[in-house]
Amino acid sequence: MSRTRRLDLRLVVLALLALAGTFVLVRSWMLIEASGRALGGPVPGLGVETIQACQVDSAIVHHSGGYASFAFNAYPLPYELVLTPLCVLPEAAWQVLAVALTLALALVALRLWTDDGISAAFWLAVLSPVLVEMVQVDQIFTAIGLFGISLAVWAQRRERWIWLGVAAAIALIRPINAAPVLLMLALQSRPRDLLKSVAAAVAVAVAPAAVSWVLDPAWVQHYLHLLATYRIAGIPQLVARAWGGTGLLVLSTLAAVVGGLLAGRPGPRPANLDRAALALALSVVATPLQGLYVGAMALPGIVRLASRRDGGWIAWIAVGASWAGILLASGLLLGPNPAAAYPFLSVIGYWLVLNAYPLARTRARAPASPPGPLVDQVPRVH
Repeated sequence: MSRTRRLDLRLVVLALLALAGTFVLVRSWMLIEASGRALGGPVPGLGVETIQACQVDSAIVHHSGGYASFAFNAYPLPYELVLTPLCVLPEAAWQVLAVALTLALALVALRLWTDDGISAAFWLAVLSPVLVEMVQVDQIFTAIGLFGISLAVWAQRRERWIWLGVAAAIALIRPINAAPVLLMLALQSRPRDLLKSVAAAVAVAVAPAAVSWVLDPAWVQHYLHLLATYRIAGIPQLVARAWGGTGLLVLSTLAAVVGGLLAGRPGPRPANLDRAALALALSVVATPLQGLYVGAMALPGIVRLASRRDGGWIAWIAVGASWAGILLASGLLLGPNPAAAYPFLSVIGYWLVLNAYPLARTRARAPASPPGPLVDQVPRVH
């Protein structure tokens, strides 16, 4: 059987698994909504993060509630305000548009990590449960963060320093995930070029930050309070219980240090895509979890690994086994208390991180194909 036919067969089997698993996830979310354990929107089974953000924006703009009154919210206020233009639409329109935007941002982000365009490796990541759940529950802020981090890597490899700054400002919506990759990029860039990026990042961030301080002068303190009270699962939950906020800070710092170590010897050169993807995947360990979606930060690693000749099969097994696990857990997810089972899906994110380990080794490329937009030999742009 030819390699192309084998890939086609694998994608068909994966798509069938994804279809069955998506039914379980959507139905489970509908049950959680019906139980009152999650905010329900006009379209059943879809997430409501954008609706929540619009509630935050409306309360602050109309002075009907403080930023800190929304315990489910754990994003800096300047990023929340970016979604304000969506909030003039009817709720059903927010919900559908936010899901579409989340999917679009995720697809563009993953495309920036490929060597050969829309390949089987790309579709493997798209059909993964973490991307499906990120889109289904409308984790638009996670998608924005993934897009920003991916764009930053793309910009550094092409020496587009202004774009790197813009991307960094976007990526910091998820600082724990962004920090390891941004540190890696900084170590592999010239100081004078980084000054351009910093200036661009400040230019992007200053307006929403200023508006935030006008609307809520204490938003930084409120944000820190929300982080301290945010419901989390996984390793950060264990660390927080043992050592509190200090432990979480140390864990986040260690994740950033790992990114610096993966950068290797400091000096100007294009970032290595495999190592950048590995740094991003490892940051999941330090990230507060509440379901599958945070594992989306491991998807660039899946893309990079699946395109390898010496370990691509690991990525296919990792994603296929993730769907199999969801189907095996369907009795709990569709049972009388699905909300109690949902946080345990976070383990899938760790599973994808664990399978990213071959990215630390020197890459053996798959059979030759036309070079994509991200190549090691990039032209100098001054």
